[in-house]
Amino acid sequence: MIKHLVLWKLKPEIKNAEFPEKLALLQGMFDRMIGIVEGLRHVELYEINQPSEYDLCLYTEFDDQASLDAYKPHPLHQNVKSVSKDWVYNKLVIDYTVPDRQ
Repeated sequence: MIKHLVLWKLKPEIKNAEFPEKLALLQGMFDRMIGIVEGLRHVELYEINQPSEYDLCLYTEFDDQASLDAYKPHPLHQNVKSVSKDWVYNKLVIDYTVPDRQ
């Protein structure tokens, strides 16, 4: 299994004025991917409430590297990137492999 994490630092004007609406929009977009994006097992999107350099955390689980590779150009993922690109000041992406749980 591959775990894919993305941390986002939002632009101040988004974080201050429009954050709840933007978070809800992104959550809905990611939720719709389950069952459509092959190999995507799980999605969580959270506001980071602790002091941090980042504002949002996306946590996803994929069956394997091929599933993650197929997700990246998938139209639903590209739509998220298109919608959110002007909101993001910085991001950090972390991918790692873990054994499947028994």
